[in-house]
Amino acid sequence: MSKIKILSDQLTNKIAAGEVVQRPASLVKELVENSLDAGAREITIVIKSGGKALCQVIDNGDGMGKDDLLLAFERYATSKIATTEDLMAIRTLGFRGEALASIAAVAIVNAVSAEKAAESGYELRVEGGSFRDIKPIAATSGTNISVKNLFYNIPARRKFLKSSDVEFRHIIEIIRKFSMIHPQVQFTLIHNDKEVFRLRPEELIDRVVNLYSSEYRGNLIRVDETSAGMTLSGYIGNLNLVRARHGDQYLFVNNRFVSDRLMNHAINTAYSKLISRGEYPFYCLHIQLDPAAVDVNVHPAKMEVKFREQNSVYRFLEDSVKSGLKVIMNVIPDLARFAPEHYYAPLPVNRKDQPDQELPDTEKEMIEAQSPSSNHDFLSFPQTRPESQAEMPLHFSQGRPVGQWTERARRFVEQGLPESQVDYRPDIPLYQLHNKYIITQVKSGLVIIDQHVAHERI
Repeated sequence: MSKIKILSDQLTNKIAAGEVVQRPASLVKELVENSLDAGAREITIVIKSGGKALCQVIDNGDGMGKDDLLLAFERYATSKIATTEDLMAIRTLGFRGEALASIAAVAIVNAVSAEKAAESGYELRVEGGSFRDIKPIAATSGTNISVKNLFYNIPARRKFLKSSDVEFRHIIEIIRKFSMIHPQVQFTLIHNDKEVFRLRPEELIDRVVNLYSSEYRGNLIRVDETSAGMTLSGYIGNLNLVRARHGDQYLFVNNRFVSDRLMNHAINTAYSKLISRGEYPFYCLHIQLDPAAVDVNVHPAKMEVKFREQNSVYRFLEDSVKSGLKVIMNVIPDLARFAPEHYYAPLPVNRKDQPDQELPDTEKEMIEAQSPSSNHDFLSFPQTRPESQAEMPLHFSQGRPVGQWTERARRFVEQGLPESQVDYRPDIPLYQLHNKYIITQVKSGLVIIDQHVAHERI
């Protein structure tokens, strides 16, 4: 008797589901991709218990008739490709024809869909990969798919799911990615019957601001570059948006979010002269190129891609980002900007000792300068010297003790350095240069503090 056996469809479906659906966020991704491919302009995502109890995606896309609704849950059934040539030039987000079948194999699925201009729609119920029934139902055009009790029939897989809060954070991140590359689409997220956010159709910069904060609006640099059939568009952050963590870096290829270490390295390399190791810039960039020049059929999750001309894409990304960063990298500060009237003394680190003391005028000015109505832009130094100063001889002023700020600055330096590197002696003073920099000697060398930046970080 043969030892090798052909596995049942039910078992193979569960095995295949493990590649497509790892967690609730995975199935949300697949359902939203289908909605976008169907031309939806309004997508609502309803979540309960982090997606473990319910993941529901409702859209106003093209919808499906009875026959298409039945076929949609068959493995390798799709309307998006038909030939080998189609597979070599993918223009849609989905194309493998296995997502719905994989989801239905490990959950209880209820799907309602109606074509545009149809008088009614159809409702289909699938449980553990088995079709239960299909019936006509009153419905508006579009599709409504609800997925309940993910991995209910694979207890071992369900045990590997994280807490509801962790799973929900993954879902938020998935929706954030979709909403950035499709700012013209309205996204609504509801969790445990509470609306988390509603993102109405808007420009990309407004979408970024709504997803993060108003701080981003004035710190984003527009990128629009074209070369050799490739187009790069989007926004990169200036140094105010640099963070000591991964996460706020979004690269899209032909409307698809991708996780490509080499391409992300190209972008980070463009920042290499501006940031330190362990610092990460913000960017939301979309590269468009011939679909035949990129292979998205690398993994069922469709987040990895291969480029036909990898080196060309790498150089294009790096050069385009560098071009956008010229506004920062090529700025030569005018020394006149270092005159005392252009800078303000920093606020004290701690005013608990003198809570009722009136603020000095310079501190009042600084507070006013930090207000939203201020027109001061710390990074916008003029690139050309005023005519009246063209022949001005360059002199360096002699350093002088900081005076009333000495103790506060010393405290800041001590807090910012490892204890082993702090070795002050009473006879080593702190100096202030151009009313902007604090300079002092420490055990490991020289410390130069930008008062403005230091104040922002206190």
